[in-house]
Amino acid sequence: MISKVKKICSLFIIIFLYSCQTEQPPVDQLPKGYEFLNEVCGIWGGPVFSGTSVGDFPDWQTDFRPISTSQVTAKNELNKLNDIFMGFFVGIYNNKKVLFFRNGGYFAGMQRVSYLVCDSAFNNSTGKYFRFSDCKAGPGRTRSEIIFRNDSMIFTTYVNNNFHFRYDAKNLDRSISDSVKTSLNYPQNNAVIDLSTVFDNRSDAVYYSFSGDPYPEASHPHLGITNLTYSFDGSITPDPQKKVIIIITAKPLFDGLIFNAANLKYRTRYVILNANETNFAFTFMHPGKYYINALYDVNGDLMANAGDYINFPFDYSFNLPVSGTANPSVTINFQVPF
Repeated sequence: MISKVKKICSLFIIIFLYSCQTEQPPVDQLPKGYEFLNEVCGIWGGPVFSGTSVGDFPDWQTDFRPISTSQVTAKNELNKLNDIFMGFFVGIYNNKKVLFFRNGGYFAGMQRVSYLVCDSAFNNSTGKYFRFSDCKAGPGRTRSEIIFRNDSMIFTTYVNNNFHFRYDAKNLDRSISDSVKTSLNYPQNNAVIDLSTVFDNRSDAVYYSFSGDPYPEASHPHLGITNLTYSFDGSITPDPQKKVIIIITAKPLFDGLIFNAANLKYRTRYVILNANETNFAFTFMHPGKYYINALYDVNGDLMANAGDYINFPFDYSFNLPVSGTANPSVTINFQVPF
């Protein structure tokens, strides 16, 4: 009798321990695709081929830096109506650790946010392959396929099985992100957020309003805001139909009066504004030291040429503190001579 009672007690203990293990994700469990967190860090540059009305971009740069021990982000702007904030982070979903891809921002002035999870990752002769699929509806709704090969990245996204965009990029710099990795002790297998139940009553994980976003951009740590303003010298009468290009770099573009084109690879944020839009907020921006150059594009080719105007002194510098705000201001006052 005593032996039977011991067996029953042992059985209950085994069942109890098993249930506890299934309810709590193992602390040391690495999510599928964990290696991606290292691969994506750095400043990337290359063409974007688009299947949307926004069109192609011959040269697009993204600055992926860690913002905590287990998440990395980059934000880009085209203008005040179009931007994108991409983030990859470790989280909890379906009772296990996973690698999330959060992709959100404005598209033609309309809000949208999507959540994908890494459901495939492997290495072969073509490189390191990672696939992220819609958390709820799967790859047929939204998926991003990302391949790393040496210092190249091919980033392709499909929506409803239709081609959305492809980004063919080269890694231009890792030194800036490497210093942040060291300071934050990145990456670590720490879950940032539990999204296990937020998609339960949804057909997919795409949101068309920031108000319903389960992990809004404002909740992301470490990032700051740069409230930029610019003005024109009194001798310049700007045409409001022409553009001003704001370029923010992590290293200066000029050596004295000499333009250093090689340092264009350190572009981290840039935006194209109408000449009467004299302020812009670069939100969710990585902290650090930056340099600003503002170009009034007189001839409309989106390049610095004779007759255009730029701020002088060149490379206005400022520092953005962690989770803080900077308010730089520049004056466009120098005509490009040749």
